[in-house]
Amino acid sequence: MAKNFVKSGNVINFTVPTGGVSSGAPLMIGNLFGIAQTDGAEGASVACAMSGVFEVNKATGAGDDWAANLFAAVYWDDTNKVFTLVSAGNTKVGAVHAPAGINDTRGQVRLDGVAT
Repeated sequence: MAKNFVKSGNVINFTVPTGGVSSGAPLMIGNLFGIAQTDGAEGASVACAMSGVFEVNKATGAGDDWAANLFAAVYWDDTNKVFTLVSAGNTKVGAVHAPAGINDTRGQVRLDGVAT
């Protein structure tokens, strides 16, 4: 292993923003996106998974047919706090992992762990 290796980066600590965070909540801090692994109060440090597969809240409607778009790019809609196939105004964070229909409010996303 390289002498300058620090860590894998699959989990990174974020400072919790205003209002705190619950375990499983998506967090966008700067150019990094992760899923909180524990609850955290505002200002605390919380571990966030940068990669992996998670069941998440998804957008509904004709533009979000995950069943017909398996492995398509998924974006974080920070305004509505949902994952979507719609790229405009949203941040790419991963890919559809499992089929979910247009009326489904939950879906599975594989986070790509890449800075946005």
